[in-house]
Amino acid sequence: MSQHYSSPTPLVVIVDPNDTDRAATREVLVNSGRVHLVGAVRETSELARYMSAEPDIVLLDVGNDPVEVPAVIRQVHEISPRCQVVLTTTQGVTFDLPRAMLAGARGMVNKPISPGELLGVIHDVYEAEQLKVRRLEDYAKTSATQGRGGEVVTVFSPKGGVGCTTIACNLAIALNNITKSKIALVDFSLQFGDIAVLLNLHSTHGVHELMRNLDDLDSNILDDVMVKHTSGIRVLLPPPSLDLVEEVATDGMVAVLKSLRKYYDYVVVDTWHSIEDATLAILDLSTTILLVTTPEVPSLRNTRRLLDLIRDRPDLRGKVQIVLNRYPSKSAVGMKEIESSLGVKPIGSIPSDGNLITTAINEGVSFIARPSAASSAVVQLATTLAQPRLAREPHPAEAKKRSMKLFGRTETKNA
Repeated sequence: MSQHYSSPTPLVVIVDPNDTDRAATREVLVNSGRVHLVGAVRETSELARYMSAEPDIVLLDVGNDPVEVPAVIRQVHEISPRCQVVLTTTQGVTFDLPRAMLAGARGMVNKPISPGELLGVIHDVYEAEQLKVRRLEDYAKTSATQGRGGEVVTVFSPKGGVGCTTIACNLAIALNNITKSKIALVDFSLQFGDIAVLLNLHSTHGVHELMRNLDDLDSNILDDVMVKHTSGIRVLLPPPSLDLVEEVATDGMVAVLKSLRKYYDYVVVDTWHSIEDATLAILDLSTTILLVTTPEVPSLRNTRRLLDLIRDRPDLRGKVQIVLNRYPSKSAVGMKEIESSLGVKPIGSIPSDGNLITTAINEGVSFIARPSAASSAVVQLATTLAQPRLAREPHPAEAKKRSMKLFGRTETKNA
């Protein structure tokens, strides 16, 4: 554990090419008595000599080279993974904020700097990181005693209307049917989630209730809030009214997912379609990210942009699998063009079947129980996702037997 871990005073380094602004920021920090200033430099190339002090925060002004901001953030994290980057910027300076966030920026302060705002952001980011570290250490201790946690499969798309919620619902039920294990389905589209509608669920309970017991979440508390579906899966719904959404914080969502992993073999998460701290935290915690797209140019373009951004996040690499929904369909882009555009082969494709899926949605039931190419595709997707965990089960012979059964094969003895 590093020495500054328990310190209430964050260590800060300033990087700002503007001499006047740098001096003003330095004065604010020194006079505040709320932070310890490690150093203040003009160029990012001078930053390295202060990183040995293990600063908690680097205040990075984007004016040096806006294009290189993500690269600088990644370099900071490579040297000191627990060091967080807060950006400062002057009005009129153009830079790619989403890419900077994916690289790991955790806050931004506009110039001219307000002392109250600057110190508030620094302490918010610092305290959130300290809490994250404590929870990660607690989780590591729990994992060491309880064994490997469940798989978190997040179904995500940067574009709405591509079928994420439908896939998440039916995937969870397919996993339940295939693995006969404990499955949780989580609706983290907090404002306008549709899982309750798709599965015909009625409940006044929601994730907001769990925010009151984050340090004591156990299976009993989770069961009291989650809703049991007729398929056997349990569903965690968003707050029933919009005024309760603000009670659900990012740290709380992460804590809930970590707790669900202790008690469920698979946690399937549906979330909203924007890149921000909350969705990044969910993606970071995910075992697998199912990135859903459809075979139209706008959807493929957005997916490719997101893949480019994900490549800037080492913690997300290797987690992403592409799911192609509504393929094949009329006027769809061809598979070769899709693979060429995305630079990756989809893990699965789900054919377009508007009548089947629309009828199932209107009736509030899963469509996988009805024989069709679409239902077969979802079952195959679930089978593919289930295979690694089944192979790690504590009874290898039984795991192998079940694995063979999934693919309709019979085991043969070696000659």
